[in-house]
Parts: sequence; structure tokens; C-alpha cells
Amino acid sequence: MGNLLATAAKSFASLVDLTHTHGPTDRYANVGSGKERVCGLNANKLFIDGEPWIYGSPFIIGQAPVPAEFPKWLRMLCKENVGLVIMLTRSEERGIPKADDYFGYTDADTHVRVLSCETQGPFEIRKLVISFDEEYSHSVDHVWYQGWPDFGLLPSADLLLLFHLYDTYASYGQATLTHCSAGLGRAGTFAAALFGYLRFKSPVDRYNRSLELVSYAEEQLSKSGPAVPSSSEQSRALALERAGLVALLRASSQAILSEIIPMCLSVEEVIALINSMRSCRPGLVQNPAQLALCILLLSCPFDWAAKLDELNAHIAHEAHLAAEAAAAAEASAAAADVSPAAAAADVSPAAAVAVVSLAASQPAPDSP
Repeated sequence: MGNLLATAAKSFASLVDLTHTHGPTDRYANVGSGKERVCGLNANKLFIDGEPWIYGSPFIIGQAPVPAEFPKWLRMLCKENVGLVIMLTRSEERGIPKADDYFGYTDADTHVRVLSCETQGPFEIRKLVISFDEEYSHSVDHVWYQGWPDFGLLPSADLLLLFHLYDTYASYGQATLTHCSAGLGRAGTFAAALFGYLRFKSPVDRYNRSLELVSYAEEQLSKSGPAVPSSSEQSRALALERAGLVALLRASSQAILSEIIPMCLSVEEVIALINSMRSCRPGLVQNPAQLALCILLLSCPFDWAAKLDELNAHIAHEAHLAAEAAAAAEASAAAADVSPAAAAADVSPAAAVAVVSLAASQPAPDSP
């Protein structure tokens, strides 16, 4: 995992960042959007080769709306036929406001009702109905995941559940909107990961089913015993038939695998894909750790979940070592009257990446 993180750190410099377009109600002064704003908001549609990011369904990434734009943002959900909103930020992180609650928003013309709310692990799932001027309404499924730290990663089990919820609630022809706080890091990383998941989902499912059939056929073949001359003619025929079936199923598995391997993207192709995303919305995928997650999903369709957990463990370990090194450097600097920055100058790039990723995931310290 250290090699993957080092590769991501090296490749991150190849990402292109275009000029941001700013609006008067952007949540952050230093975070704008792409040129083609959706309904004038800090949100953009993703395209690849001129086609929607997800085949047949528009995909929108934006910032968490600020209260001044709630009415305009809610109307945008209706105008763009958004059927699913995926929210990837807490309301507050490390004592800093990150998003405002639009679930129960009401004014003279706009009203949001929560028809239902259920919890699945770390997810809250709501059915919202947005009414305008008492003339028409629009239904939206809202998935809120609060376990993804700003600038950081998430556990593979949560990402798998996030994919499952997308499969459950996304509708063909309706748009999906995802937002974190700024609409860059977590939202952009999820978009790239979802692209990889959907790219490989059908062939990997077929491949896994074929392996199950091979395993079952091999088990039946072992029960029938070998086709030996002393066996009855019927038994020999059955054993040969099963052996032929096993060979056929194995060949089928290999044929499916030969379809999947060319679909796996190289690091250079992952960079090109994210640059394509950034041409729609600058700044998507904010650090090497998030880029590493994208590389896993787009190049390792079979074992990305285990590797993601290894990556999280590696980042935590590197961050721990870097924190110890920083503390030692500070103590050494104090003893030798040298600046801590100079004393800690030899901290590895991978450790520096780990510190940023892990520090962002830690809760703010309690107030004295």
C-alpha cells in the first residue's frame, strides 16, 4: 500500500486544475465551480466524451447549499429531475460548519416534508417531498452518509453499502446529485469510484457466478469418481460428461476474465479520466489518498475492497509514525534551539499524505 500511495502522490501533480467560476453565494471564497453552472448554482454536470457520466442518467456534483440559496437549490432539484441526492458530509466537522439543514426548509413558496427516515448502519435515508407554491411537488430520495472525513477515505464496507444504496434508489432517466461540503474531494472521489463500480459490476458479477458454477461442477465430479475401465458404462459416461462440463465452465470463466482485464485502467488512464471530470468541475479529488482510492476502483475490480482497508490501515500507521517523528523533532528543536520545520524536513512524502488524511478524520478536541 505504501507503493500505491507513493504512486498516487507522484501522479497527483499530473492532475489539471482549470479556472474556477465564482458566485456571490458560494460556500467558500476559494472554491468555485466549472463554467457551466446548473441553474446558476455552485454545481456542475459531469460528462465523459460528451455523454452523461452515468449512462442514461445525468450526474451532478455541487457544494452543500447555503441557506440563502435553499429555494433556488430546491427548485433546481425539480427542474433537473433529480431523483436521488447523496450527501457525504456532516453538518459540522472539527468545530467548523460544513453543511446546513435543508430537510425541513419552509418559506412562503417552498416547503420540504420528510415522509420517512430510516437508518442503515452509518446511513440515514429519507424520502423528501418538495412542494412549490402549492401547485406541484417533487419527490427525492436522500441518502446521508456521515462517516467520510473531509480530505480522507472511508471503510470499504461503507463504500460497498453506498454503491448498494445507489443501485437501490437511482432511477434510469432521473438525475443523481452528490455533494459534500465544497463539492470537490469526497463528492469527486465518490463519482470516480462509482464510475469504476458500474464499469465492472456486470462482468465481475458474471465472472463470480461462473466461478461458483465451476466450483459446484468440480464438487459433483469428485463425488462421481474417476472414469476408469472397471466402472459401469453408464458411470463412465456420466463422469466424462461432468468432466466435459467442468472444462466448458472453466473456459467460460476465462473468456469473461479476458473481457474484464482490458477494461482495467492504468494509472495514466485514471489521471486522464479525473482530468476529464475536472474539465466539468475543477478540483475534483483533492489529495493523493483520494486518488489512490480512485486507482483501486478503476484498476482492481476483484480485490479493491481488501486493498482499500489495507490502504486505510497503512495511512493510519504512517500518520502515527509521522506524528511521533514530529513530536521528536519538536523536542529536538527545543533542545538544540532549531526550528521544528527544519528538524522535521526529512519526513517522507507518504507520511505527509497520511498525516493530512488522518488528521482530517479525527474529531475536534474537547473544549477546555
